Amino acid sequence: MKEREIILKEAIERLIENGIEGDYWDFKEQWHGNKADLLHDIICMANNTTTTCNDGYIIIGINDNGILQGVSVADKNRKNQQQLIDFLKDKKFASGIRPTVCVKTFTINDKAIDVIIINNTNQTPYFLSEDYKGVFKANIYTRVGDTNTPKIMTADIDKVEFLFKKRFGLNLSPLSRVRFLLRDLKSLKDWLPMGTDGVHSNNEYLGVYYNEQNPEFTIELKMNENAFDNGKIEKLDQNFYWINKLPIPLHDAYYYKLKVKYFSAVLYQTPVIFADSFRFKRIMWKKEYFSCNNTVIPYCYIEKDSIDFLLDDFLENSQETIKNTKEYEFHSSLNIEKVNWEYGVNNNPYSVVPVFESADEHTKFREYMKGNLAKFFRQIGTYDSENRPEKETECIACSESYIDYLCKVGKDIKSELKNWRK
Repeated sequence: MKEREIILKEAIERLIENGIEGDYWDFKEQWHGNKADLLHDIICMANNTTTTCNDGYIIIGINDNGILQGVSVADKNRKNQQQLIDFLKDKKFASGIRPTVCVKTFTINDKAIDVIIINNTNQTPYFLSEDYKGVFKANIYTRVGDTNTPKIMTADIDKVEFLFKKRFGLNLSPLSRVRFLLRDLKSLKDWLPMGTDGVHSNNEYLGVYYNEQNPEFTIELKMNENAFDNGKIEKLDQNFYWINKLPIPLHDAYYYKLKVKYFSAVLYQTPVIFADSFRFKRIMWKKEYFSCNNTVIPYCYIEKDSIDFLLDDFLENSQETIKNTKEYEFHSSLNIEKVNWEYGVNNNPYSVVPVFESADEHTKFREYMKGNLAKFFRQIGTYDSENRPEKETECIACSESYIDYLCKVGKDIKSELKNWRK
């Protein structure tokens, strides 16, 4: 069983041990014999109003008293995941947006239970555009405590308001709203260059972007003249060793500072590297360290759930005019076949920079590496700083041999990550 499934099973066991139902979980003795009841339950769970944004769980195999009895293999109404998805696919939901569900089976105390997991998303509220056997169109159903909104009613206005605020990110803190406004490539189309007439750029506001729907949010790019030689990067150093893996050398590279603002308040800032007349634009990725026996090795990394990753996609797709923003085909910064400058498939910075699905995965990988650092350090070897070729002319951090060494380390970390995921 995978780690995520183990964590989920433990969470379900705790809910069962409570013996009562709640805001985002419901007990059923057996699978629904009435399809309208099943649909109604799923919609209520998809629209649950927990502020912690929990997924919804319909736990099947628990009787009315909260006692585990298990599901029957002879239950003719029992559905697997695909059957449940097909069931929802046939129903007419507003704008065609349906709840995302999956089905898991766990064995607890030698008894099998089924769990319908209804993903918590920002697509709320989910509701039908066509009646289905007593589940009415336009009625917004939700769940309060252990009680679903009755089929003949719609949720209270404060619950409906909560669900719509969730859809538009209005219930989030300013920084969380920025993440919401950068959440995907479609959302990036709403970030427009400031001060243009739609076709031409405006030098007065060059490097300033605002969100079309929420103009109080801006992203500003400004050269950091206090870094390096008035902002110009003349040589590589250990902070961005991955540049050494680009297929062509960078020309006129500069160190910029990116600021995310809410009105005049700076919510977030991070360094950025611009080069080749702004054709190359990248966040200066965060750095971590591994240490063993008084040896410390830095490595850069990317976490897909970080604001830096979202801003990297923004940089990759940002345009100087509104016209280009609307017409340009946006793509992920990780899509090495479509980036603005020519990557080689096997010669790109991601070959030496590990990409983690989340900060949580990164943390767990580092825990794994702690128990294997001695072996890893023997594998990669140590850098001989005393005998490096550039000793008389360059500091260690800027030495080409050290940059090459860090690229090798990054590549080996990626290999360790791949093996660990298996």
